[in-house]
Amino acid sequence: MKRVARRLSAGTGISAFLAVLLGGCATTPLIGQSTGRSTTTAPVTSSPSSSTPEGILRIVLTLIQTSSAAQDISLDSFTQAIGSPPARFRADRRGYSGNLTEHWDFLVVLDKAGTTDARLDVEFIDATADRRAPAPEICAMSLEQAADELEAAGFRRETVYGEHGRYMYDRFRRSGLSVEVDSMGAPAVPPQRSMHACILAVRVR
Repeated sequence: MKRVARRLSAGTGISAFLAVLLGGCATTPLIGQSTGRSTTTAPVTSSPSSSTPEGILRIVLTLIQTSSAAQDISLDSFTQAIGSPPARFRADRRGYSGNLTEHWDFLVVLDKAGTTDARLDVEFIDATADRRAPAPEICAMSLEQAADELEAAGFRRETVYGEHGRYMYDRFRRSGLSVEVDSMGAPAVPPQRSMHACILAVRVR
């Protein structure tokens, strides 16, 4: 497997990544993926807008803005855009995965839909062997653009820093919903901000 997730150790393939995230039930391969990846493989969507990182993020933002609680989260918007039902990873986990660009894959997983513990994970995965996928491919919508829209929808933003001021993620909260956004290109030390930080993952619960 040549698929390597950005935050996994070198040599760990996408199947192992899915096995961890999906609770050991990653027997379903990436949508459109065969035993070897062709650089000419088309994204696995039928809608032009949903075949790009910006299109996926647009679906996620709309879902967040129109949901009042975790149990409101569904995959309906993705199903409509992609044109096929989600894969079943486990009884309570469904989603989509596939080739997004030449160097990036995507993963969308909804866990425990319809409950107060519902959680949506959306991730862009570096698909290169050396984990050096070009960031511009997923940067059509920056972190700051997404943050502006979430704040306009009533979410309060908090940037979380770890030890030695290392940037961790941005958290957005509104009654009934919490959104965490991982990005690359954000500065290590506050209060500086990058207008071009690229979104890598979104967690909604």
